[in-house]
Amino acid sequence: MRVFIALLIYIGIASTAHIESYWTKDSNATHKPMMFMTYFRFQQIKRYFHISAPPASSRQPASQWHLKLEPLASLLRTRFQALVVLSQNVSFDEMMIPFSGRSLHTLKIKNKPIKEGFKVWALCDHGYLWDFLFYSRATGKFILIFILIFILIFIGTVNLEKHLDLAPTHVAVLQIMQTLPYTEYQFTLFCDNLFSMPKLFSLLRSLGIGACGTA
Repeated sequence: MRVFIALLIYIGIASTAHIESYWTKDSNATHKPMMFMTYFRFQQIKRYFHISAPPASSRQPASQWHLKLEPLASLLRTRFQALVVLSQNVSFDEMMIPFSGRSLHTLKIKNKPIKEGFKVWALCDHGYLWDFLFYSRATGKFILIFILIFILIFIGTVNLEKHLDLAPTHVAVLQIMQTLPYTEYQFTLFCDNLFSMPKLFSLLRSLGIGACGTA
């Protein structure tokens, strides 16, 4: 299992067009880490690998779709924050995890490097991930079409707290920014116009956190 995880890290660093090319012997590049595991073995582990134990019931609440990644997701979040002291300038944006299978929770976004997959809100510093929140595309609206009613359960951002003055997207920014040690260090948030809002920036300023966004 350690070899499998090591190969996943290596694949994330040395990217290629197709995953099979890491094991191709007639290519110009030689990926020596792949000598420790065959491609078939890697695919079998990847196919049957589970983070958590299978649920007792096949019917799980739609809002708990992310629990398949627990407790690993919480462990990673804790370790990410324990092993580094961020610089003053941090950035908040969306991140896409590639996935083209069938899922209610994936998104398709045109004109993006990764056009389809799972979306997470992420707070980073020079590429280092500090904290993240899972997001689902479920809308929670009742749609009436030809006398048929389709009910979509509201999910949106997972574990998101409510705020009377902010939209859910801006609440995600405020909630993640509050995980920073802002009482000990100074921080300035940089974000694009999706998150730029005077009320949000005012709330961050009340915490001693600066903010800069595009128009």
